Amino acid sequence: MPQLITGLTSITFRQSKPQEIISLAQKGNLLAIEWGGDIHVPHGHLKTAKEVSKLTKEAGLRVSSYGSYYQIGVSDSQGLNFSKVLDTACELSAPTLRVWAGSQSYANAKDSQKKWIYDETRQICEVAEQAGVTLAVEYRDNTLNDSLEAALDFLDQVNHPNYKTYWQPQAKNTLEECVEELESLVYSLSNVHINSIDYQTGERQALDEASELWTRCFNELLTSDQLHYLLLEFVKDKSPDQFLEDCKTLHRLLEELEISL
Repeated sequence: MPQLITGLTSITFRQSKPQEIISLAQKGNLLAIEWGGDIHVPHGHLKTAKEVSKLTKEAGLRVSSYGSYYQIGVSDSQGLNFSKVLDTACELSAPTLRVWAGSQSYANAKDSQKKWIYDETRQICEVAEQAGVTLAVEYRDNTLNDSLEAALDFLDQVNHPNYKTYWQPQAKNTLEECVEELESLVYSLSNVHINSIDYQTGERQALDEASELWTRCFNELLTSDQLHYLLLEFVKDKSPDQFLEDCKTLHRLLEELEISL
């Protein structure tokens, strides 16, 4: 049976303290938090990671993942060693470590650059597996995981059981294209970043505006037999009140599909 578990990314409220984010998650009746490595749980701050993990669990919430912002093929050459990132994820008790696939789009990257990143990904997948952590690459513009073609090629080239992909809708895609992407990736999928964007302006909007999209997407996720965290990411006007409204929308959409949480 598939499991869909609601949560949020801590970077949704970057300037808030961990306890404030935990309180918002509780108010929104969410079950998990993906903690970000840029501000809330910085790389190598193991004491902070342990404290945030404890706070999360004491609040009755799960740590879904560690959003590390480690860039494969880039970060190590800039002085950020993967072992420091992985150690932080372990101290946080994060089952999944989210990373980025370089800093160039799939279409613009040279074959040699792609091979370099695929090879490093395979290597760190192995290291992460030994630590009991799943490696997952964000589905994002200007990386080697920025389209369905790119994601499928990445999966094929890395070919490691400890590798998964995230997914989120791309503003450039139609509703049908988003559903097609998710259908193609669902069995290799880790977590999903939930957002709502006006495709004409690129501006963030209330989650309710994307109800049809997410209803279709959740139906696709139900075809999988895996656990997926549904992580609210960003919110219109960075408003806590709007965030709580989005939480209500998320729960309503899941309830309409008779998904038990």
